[in-house]
Amino acid sequence: MPGPYPRVVNIRYCQNADGSGTAYWQVNVTIDEYSGPAVTFDPVPDICVLGATVDLEPYVNPTPGTFSGIGMTGTVFDPATAGVGTHAITYSYPAAGCQSSINRNINVYNLVVTLSPFSDVCADDAAFALSGGSPAGGTYYIDGVAKATFDPVVEGVGVHTIDYEYNDGSCTVTASQNLTVNTLPSPTISGLDAVHCQGDPDDSFNYSPDWTATGGTGVFSGVPSGITDNLDGTAIYSPTSTGLGSFILEYTYTDPNGCTNSTTFNTKTGTELFLVDLDAQYCDNDDEIQFQYTPWPG
Repeated sequence: MPGPYPRVVNIRYCQNADGSGTAYWQVNVTIDEYSGPAVTFDPVPDICVLGATVDLEPYVNPTPGTFSGIGMTGTVFDPATAGVGTHAITYSYPAAGCQSSINRNINVYNLVVTLSPFSDVCADDAAFALSGGSPAGGTYYIDGVAKATFDPVVEGVGVHTIDYEYNDGSCTVTASQNLTVNTLPSPTISGLDAVHCQGDPDDSFNYSPDWTATGGTGVFSGVPSGITDNLDGTAIYSPTSTGLGSFILEYTYTDPNGCTNSTTFNTKTGTELFLVDLDAQYCDNDDEIQFQYTPWPG
């Protein structure tokens, strides 16, 4: 009813529908303007979509009233039901009669947690601190166990699951990556004689893995010279080129994963000795016998 207010309205009940007759009663009703009760709705902190439900009643005054809006059940707001975004929630007080209403926006956000991929490591690599989780300040787990450092020697060969867990106070989100520990190669040397004379022919031997076939790299060391790699899993030891001495021949192999291991073989190159004027047998009372040998260092 239009104002101004306050305004007195006369309500009359008559005997006849057209208002005629002498029997009637009437009442005066005063209509005044009413703004409703004062209602407040305090700001609600942003809520993670994966977080727990929130009872909104502590944020409003007076109570009890009614809430409405997406995600509301009674006085409880469910961020998972509402979904990511800004949602207008209305609070009305009292629950019936002349009500006052107030709106409050509630922001539901998605907590994004990431973990950068890890490079493969070798079984003998040094331990290193886990990193790459964002936002910073979370917790790393190796195969379900909280650890800040990854030690390939301790964790062992195989594929390991690295989880990064972050809690922002509203919800907890985990990101995962795999980290592979590669086994070390097992190089071998076979078919090489342990003793050579300086004038002996070349000695062919085998080594494995054949780095030219696998795509890795292979290097011989320990013998100053006289080793020729045939680039097919075989090599030559040349006694005429190695020089005299005892050697520890080492074959170091690095596989395509970047993992390195080596093997060694002890061999030597010597000079053939000749004894001249020496009999095969003597008696214990024979005179001393002079004999010659060659070569001699002089």
